Amino acid sequence: MSGEENVYGRFIEGSVERGINVLLSDSEDVEDYPVGSLVKIVGKKYEFLALITNTRVDSSKEGIDLLVNTNLSTKVKELMIKTIPSGFRRQILEMTLIAKKEINNNENIGKADVLPSFNSPMTLLSEAD
Repeated sequence: MSGEENVYGRFIEGSVERGINVLLSDSEDVEDYPVGSLVKIVGKKYEFLALITNTRVDSSKEGIDLLVNTNLSTKVKELMIKTIPSGFRRQILEMTLIAKKEINNNENIGKADVLPSFNSPMTLLSEAD
């Protein structure tokens, strides 16, 4: 992965057969990733082409407990959500792996039959991809 590519999320779980989940970075918004979009996952040995098949937002129990706390004002709650969004929710992109290619070898492209390494970054496709 070149130093100029931005990381928009990280691979956190999944399987080749059932698909993978990518946790979006705090600065990203799930609304910017429509189902059907193609993205790239950069593993240690391979780059993967992945298709977004679903998006979801999971709430954290601790964050919900803070939101229902009647001792905190609405303004304080809104500030907390804006300042530490990951404390309240996890934005997940569900994907299917389509293809893989060896990093720095555009001639060896094949079916995605392995998973990316845990915590592999998700980037957007470039024209070179």
